[in-house]
Amino acid sequence: MTFNEPKDNLTGKSPIHQKNALKSNPGLSGSQIIVNTESQDLLQVGLDFLRLLATTVKAEYGIIAPYKVRMVGGKKGYIVGGAVRDYVMNKPIHDIDITTEATPAEIEELTRVLNLVYVPTGLQHGTVTVVYKSHQIQITTYRIDKVCDGRHAVVEFCSNLSFDLERRDITANAMAMDSDMNIIDLFGGQEDIKNKIIRAVGLPLKRFVEDKLRLLRAIRFATVLGFTIEPKTWEAMKEFRGKLKVHSKHTIYGDGEPYEVDARPISDERIRDELVKILESPNRSRGLELMDELGMLDEILPEVVALKGLMADPKHHPERDTFLHTMLSVKSLPPDTPVDVAITMVLHDIGKAIIDRTDNIHFLEHETKGAEMTDAVLRRFKFPGDFIDKVKWLVANHMKLYSFGEMRKAKKIRLIEHQYFSQLYQTYKADRSGRLKSEEAVKEEMRDVDEFLKEYETMQKVKPRPKVRLVTGFDVMQLGVKEGIQVGKLLTAVEDEIIEGKITTRDEAINWLKKAIDELNK
Repeated sequence: MTFNEPKDNLTGKSPIHQKNALKSNPGLSGSQIIVNTESQDLLQVGLDFLRLLATTVKAEYGIIAPYKVRMVGGKKGYIVGGAVRDYVMNKPIHDIDITTEATPAEIEELTRVLNLVYVPTGLQHGTVTVVYKSHQIQITTYRIDKVCDGRHAVVEFCSNLSFDLERRDITANAMAMDSDMNIIDLFGGQEDIKNKIIRAVGLPLKRFVEDKLRLLRAIRFATVLGFTIEPKTWEAMKEFRGKLKVHSKHTIYGDGEPYEVDARPISDERIRDELVKILESPNRSRGLELMDELGMLDEILPEVVALKGLMADPKHHPERDTFLHTMLSVKSLPPDTPVDVAITMVLHDIGKAIIDRTDNIHFLEHETKGAEMTDAVLRRFKFPGDFIDKVKWLVANHMKLYSFGEMRKAKKIRLIEHQYFSQLYQTYKADRSGRLKSEEAVKEEMRDVDEFLKEYETMQKVKPRPKVRLVTGFDVMQLGVKEGIQVGKLLTAVEDEIIEGKITTRDEAINWLKKAIDELNK
C-alpha cells in the first residue's frame, strides 16, 4: 500500500510523527498530550489490536492430521475518526474505529484463530465488530464510494488509505493513527483543530450530497467542539435549505466535468440522533442557532419556528418575541442538563402558536396544547415511549411552579414528590431565566419554591410521614360511604391532612373521616 506523505501544514514535517503519546504535539503549539487513564487504556486496546492485525499467525485446517496450514493476518490497519480527533484535542476517547486493508473474510479468519468474538455488523459496507479485551472495536476495510445518492452508498474495497480518508466528512475526522502512534493527516485536520475550524474534506458540496446527515454532523461538531464552520463549507451547506427531508438535485463542480447528483432525504430517526447530540452539548443553543440560520429548523422543528414574531406580554416577557424567549431559555441551561430537560425547553411554548388570544397578550392554557403538540413531535422522531411521557408531562406542567405560593401545603408536597419534579424545577428555572432578567432577579422570583424545599427537607427529618398508608378506600366505605367518587374525595382529603403532618396515626385518620362524613350528612 502506498500513499503520498505531504508536509504537515504547521511544522513543515511529514504528518507521520508523534512516536509517543506523552510527547509534545507539534500540531498543537507544543502543548503536552495528557490522556486520562480510561482513554489511555482504550487507546492502548486499539493499538494492541493493530499490532495483532499486523502479526502473521498460523491457521490449521482439516479434521485429521496432518492438518493443512495457512498463514493469516499480516495486514496493515489504522485507528481512525473520532478517537484520533479526540486524542489530538486531549479529550476523552469513547470508542475505537479501525480501517484496514484486510477484508471482512480475512478479519473473520484471524478472529477465529485467535478465538475472538466476531460480529458481521455491516458487511455490505465492509464493516465488522470484534470484541477484544472486553471492548467492541468496529473495523472497516479501506473503501471508496462508487455510487452515493445522499443516503445509500455502494462501496468498493481498495488498498489505499488515502482514498478511504478522502471519503470522510470533515478534516478533523479524516486523520489516522498507526500502531506506533504516528498521525497520518492528509487534509490538514490538525491545523483546522488548532484554528477551531470545521472544514469539509475535498469538495464540500460533494461531501454533503453523499449523505445529507453530514450537514447536521457539521453543525453538531461545531456545537460540541466550539468550532466555526469555514466559509466554503458554510456556502455549500446553504444550498440544502429546505432540502433535508426531500429528494434534491445538485451539480458538482471542481471534480472534472460538472455532473448532477440526485440526493436522497434523511429520515427523522437519523435527524433525531444528531439533534439529541446537539442538545446534550453545553453549547446547545449555538447548534439551534446554526440550524436556524441554515433554514434547517424550519424542516426539523417547524413548531418552534412558528414562534417567531409571536409577541408576549412585556410585563412578564420583556424579551417579547416567543422564539427569542425559547432560545434564551435553552441558552440558560447548565452544561450538564439532561436531554429531556433540554428538549422540554425547546418545545415548552410551542402551544402558544395555536392559541386563540382574545386580548392579544395572554396565552391561556398554552401548556395543555403544547403537551399535545409535543407528543406529536416526539412521536414523529420515534423517541421511546417513556421519554415522550416524561417530556409531555414537563411541558404540560411547566407553569405550575409559577403559582406555587398559592398552593395548599399538601399540594406543594405532592408536586415535590412527583418523580419528575427535579426536571420540572430545572424547566422552571430556565423558563424564568429566558426573560432578559438578571440571575439575582430570577433567584428572587424562585424564593417561595426554594424556601419551601428547605422547609420540606427539615420536615422530613424532624417529623417524617408514616411509611404505610393509614387508611384506604375500604375504610371509608366501612364508615358508611357508598362506593363512588365521594370515596376518592374523602381519601384524598384525609391524605392531605397526613401529608401536612396533622394526622400521624390510624386512629386519628379514622376519627377525622368520621367527622368529615358527619359534616357531609348534615
